[in-house]
Amino acid sequence: MIDASQSGVEAHEEMIYSGQITNEQYYRCLADYLKLDFVKAKQLQNIQLTKSKGIIHALRYSSQILHRDETGALILVTAPKREEIERLRYQLTQLHGLNSRIAIAQPSEIRQAYLWHLNKTLSQHASQMLHRQMPGFSAYQVASGGILVFVVLVMFLLITSAVTPTSLPSLVLNSIIAFVFFLSVSLRFGAAFTLQNNKERLQPALVMEASNLPVYSVLVAAYDEASIIPSLVDALSNLNWPAAKLDIKIILEEDDQPTIAAARLAIAERPAFEIIIVPPRQPRTKPRALNYALPLARGECLVIYDAEDRPHPDQLKAAYHKLTQTTHEVACIQAPLLIDNAEHTWLSAMFALEYAGLFDGVIPAFARWKLPVLLGGTSNHFRTKVLRSIGAWDPYNVTEDADIGIRLKRYGYRVEVIDLPTYEEAPASYTIWLKQRTRWFKGWMQTSLVHMRAPKRIFSQLGWRGFFTFHLISTSLLVSALGYPFFLALIVYHIHLAVVFGAQPGFAFAMALNLLFAFVTYAYLSYRTLSYRNQKSHSWYALSLPFYWILLSFAAWRALLQLITAPHTWEKTPHGKVPRIKFPWLSNKKSKA
Repeated sequence: MIDASQSGVEAHEEMIYSGQITNEQYYRCLADYLKLDFVKAKQLQNIQLTKSKGIIHALRYSSQILHRDETGALILVTAPKREEIERLRYQLTQLHGLNSRIAIAQPSEIRQAYLWHLNKTLSQHASQMLHRQMPGFSAYQVASGGILVFVVLVMFLLITSAVTPTSLPSLVLNSIIAFVFFLSVSLRFGAAFTLQNNKERLQPALVMEASNLPVYSVLVAAYDEASIIPSLVDALSNLNWPAAKLDIKIILEEDDQPTIAAARLAIAERPAFEIIIVPPRQPRTKPRALNYALPLARGECLVIYDAEDRPHPDQLKAAYHKLTQTTHEVACIQAPLLIDNAEHTWLSAMFALEYAGLFDGVIPAFARWKLPVLLGGTSNHFRTKVLRSIGAWDPYNVTEDADIGIRLKRYGYRVEVIDLPTYEEAPASYTIWLKQRTRWFKGWMQTSLVHMRAPKRIFSQLGWRGFFTFHLISTSLLVSALGYPFFLALIVYHIHLAVVFGAQPGFAFAMALNLLFAFVTYAYLSYRTLSYRNQKSHSWYALSLPFYWILLSFAAWRALLQLITAPHTWEKTPHGKVPRIKFPWLSNKKSKA
């Protein structure tokens, strides 16, 4: 017999989540014991909301609901807790006619009834809450006229300085550009050079008393992913956390019937899982879907995964351990994202190099240095209260992860990291890769524009180190990506001027050195971080970085065009198209994970 006290839950919950009985069987038996009707959500069409604790509390926690039956009588529908059952039974024997005014339902059915009733309100909240309550943080309007004029002016100055390199203003501006580029690359070089310090985050104390663990919410937004839903459910079912304390929500769009059908089949008899159906509304983005489900999340902590993710089974415990061992200033834990199909194509291998450098190199270093962190789009573990307090995700920003990382820092919070990874699938074809990378560049542009609406305010909130780092990792990255082909062309042009007309090749020499420094730094960072995961055999792909940067530049220019013509369009990345390693943390004995 399972001892429910070991998990800190009630006996019937342990029996349900361990698969001994189903949720419906338990509450039907309870209704028979109390001699009450058992009802389903579809019977609760005329519910009455109470004002005592609010709509959000009702959605998240309420175990009871009021509705009027076909005769107009007010009925209390409840899912009583263990300590309430005998008191309710006594009241039923003492008060004549009370049994006709009370019915029993499963908690999930009560939540569903609330959700149906509040669907429009919740959908509007998901789309408009940040824009209405914190408009300064919303990408609803990408940029003001003043910022756009400033951007155009800067681009004009850059072009002018490039074609007239010998004038004094151009020399000054070119020197500034070269110096800023050098600083941006130096940050990454510092991350690679100090990689050994990352081992401080290895092997957290994962032996925890289950009774002391809180409810942990897991949110997964998916669209057109019917083929990989079964593997997603299997991966999340392997999470090492008390099943009765897992609150896993698969968030699906109402018009995606194939994925909804696949999810219903996959989660059958898995009580930790719940499907949340998001009604159609603009913008059709992942952050809007997450916002829709957030009010229903019951966990003290919350993690975001993507549909193709395979998180390490101990990742939740590692993240919770990190959160409990740090101050409340730390509001988010980023787990590393690794690629498990790196050998499929050249593009997937280059993707693996990027992810290794970012998640095992740059982000851990920035977290250690207490600098702003542009979060990855998945495996972000939040303190749920903090996430809600800062406005949650921006549904109009197509890289909501990067945006919320900066917003956390502006509110005085920090991001920390753990070592246990999540494995992801990299795009294997150029078309898929281009659409995904275009969305990322567009979102980084949105994030930079949004957070520079009030330069003085963000400077005071981030401090000078955070302010300049934000620009070195965002603005300079965008300028570098957009300007890379032109930098190459200008180097050739200035060398031509030097050879033919005897002009000084100062700018060409500085830019050539910078590009060489960037290549060496990124190659070194890739080698160090891939070696850290015993995957250094992939590092030779770094030799092709100069060619890969040309593809990145094309994606950046495509993103800039979309920023003007379709700023909120979300280009979907399909998954499940390539073979992947199955659960690498089990098959790769040498892995640090």
